[in-house]
Amino acid sequence: MVSESNPNLPIFVQDAYGIDSQSSVTRLNGGLVNETLLVESQDRTLIIRKLAPILGSNTIRTISVVGEHLSSSGWEAPTIELTVDDQEYITDDSNRIWHGMKHIKSDCVLPLQPNAELAEHVGGLIGNWHAAVSSLRFSPESLPYFHDTDYIAKKLSNEAVLLPDAHSQELAALFLEDYYCQIIEPADKQQIIHGDPKLDNMLYRDGIPFTLIDFDCVMVDSIWTDIGDFLRSLSGKLLHTGDDPFNAVSNFISGYLDASGKDTSFDEASYYALQSTRRIASELGMRYLSDIVDGQNYFGWDKYHYNTRADALFGKAMTQFEILQITRNYLNEGVK
Repeated sequence: MVSESNPNLPIFVQDAYGIDSQSSVTRLNGGLVNETLLVESQDRTLIIRKLAPILGSNTIRTISVVGEHLSSSGWEAPTIELTVDDQEYITDDSNRIWHGMKHIKSDCVLPLQPNAELAEHVGGLIGNWHAAVSSLRFSPESLPYFHDTDYIAKKLSNEAVLLPDAHSQELAALFLEDYYCQIIEPADKQQIIHGDPKLDNMLYRDGIPFTLIDFDCVMVDSIWTDIGDFLRSLSGKLLHTGDDPFNAVSNFISGYLDASGKDTSFDEASYYALQSTRRIASELGMRYLSDIVDGQNYFGWDKYHYNTRADALFGKAMTQFEILQITRNYLNEGVK
């Protein structure tokens, strides 16, 4: 997805990667945290990223280890492109990390219409990806408290009184009340998971996803965390189309079970997936509200549709609460 052509690429980055001054540079959108550039010259194409301050050299290590593992298994996966001096990354005057990655040819845009059919393809992709990394013995240094829903709930509980108005305080109370009533999905054997498997972090050919990118959030956790996070993200998109998110859940689970070889029945998997979707929607909604108090500016916000950052975060939290309610209704109706 292209947002800007020919943005400035610092000279020290050009020199480090041997990039010709005549190369085409295009900023790719879709990310809320990092700056990603596509660099094209006559003899090669590569990706250059400037990492957000929250990410350090451990992120480069994760990309290197996971990318090489997947590549050795036949995947088209992101791998590190070394500098001309064989370094994995460089830093600027602000100590921000810049690094290069292999470019993978794909469609230039996301599928226009997320639907249940696409969900089945994604289920197959994530199932295959989980199977491919299940043998990898690696402990990445995860972002602090990432996907630690219990920590986020306790943090919001302490901060709720500091939220700026009654509406946001009431929403915080609703999130917390629901979270402490949830049945958490089973603690399966933990393994490497992607951590952020949304549609924007996949590459497509002819509208079909064929690989995952953006390994910044890779961690060791339950596969249900990835499954719930993707279904939460997809449900948010389907809310705007009128499609029933549960159809997408069913198709996703079918694709996942076929690809992963996991010994779980369809009904059990659907139940665990919905429980995880509910948990991740709670987690993200509570993070949005907490960020209003913290003012950390981790999440981007749309200045054209919202007057303030707090309004934008409250709107994002409301979307997560709607997803939570839909998922809870499915569970209450006896989806087991």
